[in-house]
Amino acid sequence: VGDALAAQLRALHEAALKTIALFRDVGGHLDTHHAEAERIFTGFAKDLHDARATHEAADRALETDLDALVHELRAEPSEERAAETLARALDLLERVQAGYHSFAEATRAVLDGHPANVDAELRRFGEAVRRRIRVLPEAEYQTWVDGRRARLLAAEAKANDLAAQARAAEEREA
Repeated sequence: VGDALAAQLRALHEAALKTIALFRDVGGHLDTHHAEAERIFTGFAKDLHDARATHEAADRALETDLDALVHELRAEPSEERAAETLARALDLLERVQAGYHSFAEATRAVLDGHPANVDAELRRFGEAVRRRIRVLPEAEYQTWVDGRRARLLAAEAKANDLAAQARAAEEREA
C-alpha cells in the first residue's frame, strides 16, 4: 500500500509540474499577445495622429494663403482684379474642402483596418494557446464529438444485435 501511495504521489507531483509548465507557457503566449496588442494600438494611434498632422499642416498653409487673399481682396482697387482674387480665394476654399475629404478618407482607412488587425491578433493568440494545450477550435471539436457519438451509437447497436442474436440462439436451443 505504501509503494502504491508513493507511486500515486509521484504521479500527482509530475502532473502538477506539467500543469505549472503549461501555465507558464500559456503565460508566455499572453505576454506576446499583450506586446502585439500594444503594438497594434500604438500603430493605430500613430496612424490617426499622422493623418491628422498631415491634414492640419496642409490646412494651415492653405488658410494662411486664404487669409492673404482676403486681405488682398479688400485692398483691390478695381472690380476686375477683385473678381480674379475672389476666384483664387474660391479655388483655395475648394482645396481646403478637398483636404478635409482626404483627411476623412485617410481616417476612415485607418479605422476600417483596425478591427481586422485586432481580430488577426486574437486569432493568432487563440490558435497558439489551443495548440499548446491541445484544444480544438469549436467547429473541429463539434465534428470530433459527432464522430465519437456516431461510433458509440454504432458500437451500441452492434452490441444490441449481438445480444439479440445470443438470446435468439438460446431460445432455439431451449
